Amino acid sequence: MGLVGGETAGLAREGHTLVAVSSATTAAGRSLDACARACASALEGDLAQELIRFATATSLFSDALATHVRATGWLAEHIGDDLDRADGR
Repeated sequence: MGLVGGETAGLAREGHTLVAVSSATTAAGRSLDACARACASALEGDLAQELIRFATATSLFSDALATHVRATGWLAEHIGDDLDRADGR
């Protein structure tokens, strides 16, 4: 028993949502990085450098997470389409 049309459409729709979430994740990471750098510019010494390192690491993590979320979304969209084609829909 396979997935029915509504389920494959839902899979594709949720995949599309994941792709959109990935863009928001990337944007949030970049905003955090910019905010931390602005705060660090008002600080001196080791604390400023630690804040910049943290912000950079967080931004890189959000980019990597967004890449995986986007790929998962893309895969979900295409699995839904492929299942529909396989069933002749």
